[in-house]
Amino acid sequence: MGELDLPNEIIYSYSKSDEKGTTVVNERDPSRSMIIQAPDSYKGELGVQSSIQFKNQQKVWIVNGVIDKADGNFLGGLFFDKIGDTNVWMGTYPLFETDI
Repeated sequence: MGELDLPNEIIYSYSKSDEKGTTVVNERDPSRSMIIQAPDSYKGELGVQSSIQFKNQQKVWIVNGVIDKADGNFLGGLFFDKIGDTNVWMGTYPLFETDI
């Protein structure tokens, strides 16, 4: 076996809202994806401390009906602030040509 008969890639993105759900921020980053691995290829990687499979990777397995995936960031709006009276600015990085 080793291959899934169904499409095994899920394309997704994040959004977040305030507690009342009145303000929603969609992630600026291009869509993410996860690729579901064949069940017979799972060797317990998610249970291994410091496993690279659990980090921000595309490879996932469905274990006990759950996909456990760690994404490392949420890229909301483009923002930056000047630090005091310096010429130093800090903020998010541009993702798209329109951000520049």
